[in-house]
Amino acid sequence: MTWERQVDLYIDTAKVGGEMPLLAIDGTSVSDGTSPYWVQGDHFSLRLFFRTRSDGEATAIDMPATAVMVLAARKQSTIHTSPLLFSADSFALEGTGDDACWVADLDLHTTNLTNAIGSDREITVRIDIEVQNVGNTRRLTYQFDAIIRHQSYAGEGSPDPAEPEYPAPGSLVVKYCDTEDIASGVDDHTVTGLALDFTPAQVLVTVRKPAAAGSNIFATVRDDSISDDGFIVDLSATTPGAGYKLDYLIIEAAS
Repeated sequence: MTWERQVDLYIDTAKVGGEMPLLAIDGTSVSDGTSPYWVQGDHFSLRLFFRTRSDGEATAIDMPATAVMVLAARKQSTIHTSPLLFSADSFALEGTGDDACWVADLDLHTTNLTNAIGSDREITVRIDIEVQNVGNTRRLTYQFDAIIRHQSYAGEGSPDPAEPEYPAPGSLVVKYCDTEDIASGVDDHTVTGLALDFTPAQVLVTVRKPAAAGSNIFATVRDDSISDDGFIVDLSATTPGAGYKLDYLIIEAAS
């Protein structure tokens, strides 16, 4: 089986006169369908499968090969004044038995639909599927709503990259981060031996305690201690035991 640009709708032939006629069929499971979501600008084959529903099962029904199918849609909120937004009247019967369906191309790239959506994210349309005899002297209409969403992509080329707002790429460059154990019984800690190839513009630090019951201790960096070799922090209190850690993040000057 190959993938095709097509949409299948299953229609309960008993649901005429405005009742929701769509069925959701998954294997042998049949349930009431919901309004389909389509995207403005799409163009695909629409396949209509007509079914009778009884005792939780859906059975294919033979539609006369001479039947004429017409699909038409208007904006639901202004159906009495809306122009046709899209339509299809070239349905042809394909397949037999359970695979029998009525197929037509449906083009959602129309001026009326584009105008109806305007700047809205989506609109609701009321769709009629009218089944006529050859002379259109007898007909039944199946009616349901569909949601048409505004397309995001309309064939444009890739957008030009804009200059990013601050921070621009490279303006802040994280160069080094690490964690060190803090000894017990001290009120400061020295980080040394980093051998950086720059002098840090910023040193951000935080203290982790070993458990919830531990003392809350914070660290303050001595500005005059910052160098390419390291830095010194003063602690807000003497560490009462082991398990305290210093996390630090060193940032290079903006380029």
